[in-house]
Amino acid sequence: MDSKSLYITILFLLSLIQSQAQNGQTLKPLPPSGNSENGISQSESNLTNHEFCGADFTHNLRMKNDVQYKARHLKTNQAQKKMSEQKKALANGVMQIPVVVHIMYRGDAVGTGTNISDADVKRGIRYLNNYWRKVTGTWGAGAGVDMKMEFILAVQDENGNPTNGIDHVFMGGVAAYVSNGVNLYKSGGIKDYDPEGGVNSLKEYSIWDPTKYYNVWLVGEIDNRNCFSGSYTRGYAHSASGHGQPYDGSVVLVCEFLEEASNTLTHEMGHAFNLLHTFHGDNPNTNTCGDDGISDTPKHIRTSSMPGLYFGCNMNRANTCDLSFDEIINPDTGFRRSTGTHKDHIHNYMDYILCASEFTGGQRTVALAALNGPRASFLTSPALTPPVEIGDTFIADHITSLEVTAIGYNTAGGPNVTIPQAVDHGPNTYTVTAIGNGAFKGNGLTSMTIPDGVTSIGGRAFANNRLISVML
Repeated sequence: MDSKSLYITILFLLSLIQSQAQNGQTLKPLPPSGNSENGISQSESNLTNHEFCGADFTHNLRMKNDVQYKARHLKTNQAQKKMSEQKKALANGVMQIPVVVHIMYRGDAVGTGTNISDADVKRGIRYLNNYWRKVTGTWGAGAGVDMKMEFILAVQDENGNPTNGIDHVFMGGVAAYVSNGVNLYKSGGIKDYDPEGGVNSLKEYSIWDPTKYYNVWLVGEIDNRNCFSGSYTRGYAHSASGHGQPYDGSVVLVCEFLEEASNTLTHEMGHAFNLLHTFHGDNPNTNTCGDDGISDTPKHIRTSSMPGLYFGCNMNRANTCDLSFDEIINPDTGFRRSTGTHKDHIHNYMDYILCASEFTGGQRTVALAALNGPRASFLTSPALTPPVEIGDTFIADHITSLEVTAIGYNTAGGPNVTIPQAVDHGPNTYTVTAIGNGAFKGNGLTSMTIPDGVTSIGGRAFANNRLISVML
């Protein structure tokens, strides 16, 4: 067993020990037997068959109940089958996805319990990029490809103001969440998303425009379980077919997010960009093989269902689902997997395995197609464009054709404001042509002079001030 496998095995066993010490028993895995509250029948299973990831469940639910989601998915799926065979080496260009992380805390002080610090969030995003970018010297430096995609915390919020892309959301007043966390399968927790009856579900408490930001919610528990509860669901995400919808994004246990050796968010981001489980459609109870439809990942049954394989990263047991597998999985280096054993898939992030360290060229093609296709609005989002400060007083945005929009104000400039006709930034001079939504809201202003060039003023731009004079 290599050092990484040994380290993760020790962490996993320690978590089981903690669970027994805290609860007096090893909790059984979810989902429970019978019909779930969400209407899909699930069978209780032992640890090796447990659904560590809830993405299949949420996807199946959408396919059953959301006609538009199903249509988008089927259309994308047809194109994906052709694209996954195009495993070409890529140039050095890297695409960036704007991310906002919502810390759904229960009342803890910052840096304690479920309310992790901003530094912790930045570290977790760095871990994610180590895996997706195959960074040398990290847990992500496997034999697979650099995905040429990276996740960046937003620097501009929805109103055009500066942000660090981290949102601390107090949930201490939501009893269901405090007691049980998020209800995925069947528990007393808060629902993931429910458009009915006011604000009564996780994602309604905080979400940024899902066409401009990829939303990640960090939660304390899923179905009343977490890293110290024996077996548990680590997280879940929606595919790119949910792009722009109010339920889109990833939900991950905060304890998994904080652990560098955990690739849970890496796995869920794979789902977000249309990667299926490599064992998609398998059934361990009937020895039915699964297949994600990507040619450079072998057919197989989920590794977690096979005794000895979940921890056995160097095991040479034959993979009877695909004995003749022989594919170059990294077109950048020419690296090939062709053993006909479970070694051909146990390092893939989209399997259920503790040995994961790679994506394949085919998976990269699918993920990039999702980003350039249904998730293309991320590429033109202003979320990664820092707002421009105009001197020491104003903040501007939407710099196009030498025009700017005033979107913020530093109250140190005083209560009597004169918006300049034009401003200098870098080598250029820009005309101020618009005032954004809420730009001067609540700044204690008493007078305002607006230049002739302004042709558009946003909603509530001057609300909650004490204006006695406005000059146009």
